[in-house]
Amino acid sequence: MTNIIETKGLKKAFGPKDKGVVVIDQLNLAIPKGKCTMIMGSSGSGKSTLLYLLSGMDEPTEGTIEIDGIALDSSNERKMSLFRRNKVGFVFQDHNLISSLTLKENILVAGYLSKESRKMVKERAHALMEQLGIVSLKNRYPSEVSGGQKQRCAIVRAMINQPDIIMADEPTGNLNSSTSIQVLDSLIKAKHKNQSIIMVTHDPKSACYGDLIVFMRDGKIVDSLIFGEHVVKGERYEALLNLLKKYSW
Repeated sequence: MTNIIETKGLKKAFGPKDKGVVVIDQLNLAIPKGKCTMIMGSSGSGKSTLLYLLSGMDEPTEGTIEIDGIALDSSNERKMSLFRRNKVGFVFQDHNLISSLTLKENILVAGYLSKESRKMVKERAHALMEQLGIVSLKNRYPSEVSGGQKQRCAIVRAMINQPDIIMADEPTGNLNSSTSIQVLDSLIKAKHKNQSIIMVTHDPKSACYGDLIVFMRDGKIVDSLIFGEHVVKGERYEALLNLLKKYSW
């Protein structure tokens, strides 16, 4: 299986050198291409910090991150900016939509950063909004739609430039169960286009959507589960609960 991301000896510490708080501790990780990877762990385990490192929005204290065999180089801000724009789509927990723009405008602002024609970007935005069931809301503002509709807009915005990787930080954390399912189904549609999904979650039911589940504790990966496509959600959920019980979580 080909990996889209590999880390070696990854470390992230905050504070003075040799006295700072270590949040990610010598972490080695391989994330498969075209699959959905779920990162789990209790609060403070380092899972969100790891996601920000993998996305290039934060830089490690030590270690390396390779995306498709190419090392991230935080010393070159221009290359990092292009990487984040073209390689990674990011979905924040609180959606981070611009309140003064309509849903469609929020998506197009991100799309216009690409080198494609505006006509092409508009056509793709319309198709994605239709696919995720929010095209009828395109002229509404974020304050005029539900939390789940905002998150689906944020997912379209993350997908608009056709990135190889979509990362999501607790995208269902503030949503009810039925809306969470809609958002997760929307993300999984991207996987079927051979895009790689990496999602941080604390919710076992959400994690069951993953092909690979990694469990973090104190900045390290302490365990993992790998599921084949044929394994149904009920079996995944039972296996995951057994794993969580092992760590009294």
